[in-house]
Amino acid sequence: MRRVGLTVALIALGAAPVRAEALKARFIGNEAFEITDGKVTLLSDFPYHSGAYGYMKYRFEDVRPQGKVLCLITHKHEDHFDPTLFKKTDWTLLGPAKMVRGVDPAKLLPIQDLVRFEDMEIRPIRTPHGNMEHYSYWVRWHGLKLFFSGDTEEMDALTRIGKADVVFISPWLLESWQGLGPPNAGRVIVYHHKADEKIQCIQCVVPKQGDEIEISY
Repeated sequence: MRRVGLTVALIALGAAPVRAEALKARFIGNEAFEITDGKVTLLSDFPYHSGAYGYMKYRFEDVRPQGKVLCLITHKHEDHFDPTLFKKTDWTLLGPAKMVRGVDPAKLLPIQDLVRFEDMEIRPIRTPHGNMEHYSYWVRWHGLKLFFSGDTEEMDALTRIGKADVVFISPWLLESWQGLGPPNAGRVIVYHHKADEKIQCIQCVVPKQGDEIEISY
C-alpha cells in the first residue's frame, strides 16, 4: 500500500501554532476518503455503488473504519452514495434532506449551519450541481480546516471563507480554481478522477486507490 506524506505547515503571527493530532486518510475511490484520528472516522461520499457511471470499483468489505463513523455525503448520485450499503452499517449520516429519506432517523444528523460530530465542526454549504440538492463541506477537526468540494462547478463556497489547510477537489473545479492564481490552501488533494487521468497541477496530491496520506501540522 503506497503511503503519501502530507504535512500542512501553519504560521501564526505573535503566537506559537497549536499542534493538531495527525489524521490518517486512505483513498477508497471516486470522492471517498476514509479519514481517522484512531477514535473517529469520517467517510466522504461513501458508501457508493462500485463502478457506477464507469468510475472506480472497490470492495465494500475492505472498508473497516475505526470508532464512531460519520458519512459525509454531497449528493445522491450512485457514484457517491448507495443507501442499500449504508443500511448494512451502524454509521451516522449527514447529507441532503431528499437523499436521506427512508434512512433510520436515529442514524441521521440534520443539515444546519453548524453540525457537530464528536470533535468535528462541520459547515454544510449549499452549492449547485445540476438540478439536485448538493452540499460542499467545511470541516474543522483537531485544529485542521478541511474543505470537500463534491461535484459542484461553482467556486463560491471555496473562495469566500478563506484559506484551508487541505482542500479535496474535483479535477474540473481545480482547473477553474487554478485560473485565479495559486490555490489558497496548505495542500490540495484531487479526487473523483479516473484511474488513468492526467491531472495538471503543481504540488497537488493525485492519489491512487489505497494510497494512505497523513495529514498533520
